[in-house]
Amino acid sequence: GVLVALLLFIRNIILVFMLSRKATEQQMDGYRLLIIDRVVPSFAFGHSVIISQTDYDMHGSAILAHEQAHIKLNHFVDLLLLELVKTIHWFNPAVYALIGDMKEIHEFQADEQTLHSGIDAKLYQLLIIQKGVGPRRFALANSFNHCQIKKRITMIGKNGEIDHLIPV
Repeated sequence: GVLVALLLFIRNIILVFMLSRKATEQQMDGYRLLIIDRVVPSFAFGHSVIISQTDYDMHGSAILAHEQAHIKLNHFVDLLLLELVKTIHWFNPAVYALIGDMKEIHEFQADEQTLHSGIDAKLYQLLIIQKGVGPRRFALANSFNHCQIKKRITMIGKNGEIDHLIPV
C-alpha cells in the first residue's frame, strides 16, 4: 500500500512538471506564471501558478489574485506534508478527510485574500460557478475550482467579505 501511494505521489509530481515544460513562462512579483495553450484548471504549485491561455485572457486578474493568495499563505507546504502523511497512512480514511478539509479551508482563505485585493465579489462568485465544473484536478496543488461551490459562494457575503473562515 505504501509503495502504491508513493508511486501515485511521484506520478502526480511528474505530471505537473511535464505540464509546466509545455508552458510559456513569465516571472511575476514573487512567483512564476506558467501559461498553457490547452484547457487546464488553474492552480498554484509551489511558487508557480499554472493557468490556461483562455483563463488568463478572460479572467486573469481574479484567478491570479486567488492563486497568489495560495502562494503567499504557503498552502503548498500543508498539502505536501499531508500527501506525505497519506503515503504512509494510505489505509486511514481520516487522512483523506483531513486533506479534503484542509483544501476547503485553503480555498476559503484564498477567496478572502482575493476579495481584499479589490476583485468585485459578485463577478468573483460568478467566476467560481463557471469554474466549478472543470477538468481533473492535481492532487498536490491548490486548484482555483477545488472547493464545493455552494460553500464558497455562501462564504462571500453581500458586501464582498468572507462572513466567517469556517462554515457552521
